[in-house]
Amino acid sequence: MDLADGFWEQNNWDEQYENRFLNEHYRTSSKSDPMTNDEFNKMIDKSEADFKNGRVTEAKELLKIVETWK
Repeated sequence: MDLADGFWEQNNWDEQYENRFLNEHYRTSSKSDPMTNDEFNKMIDKSEADFKNGRVTEAKELLKIVETWK
């Protein structure tokens, strides 16, 4: 099991939700250059700071948002 498998299982999302989420991700993603290691590390640092400061969205809330996408 990899990290993504654990995420879906932890939030009791079935394959339908996973597919909808992934399809929307690919639909809205744009082709761009890969991140540099420095950019990637800054993104991780910001994510950790956001988590420590309570700036997070629970999976249940994210699912409600995803369900509104058409």
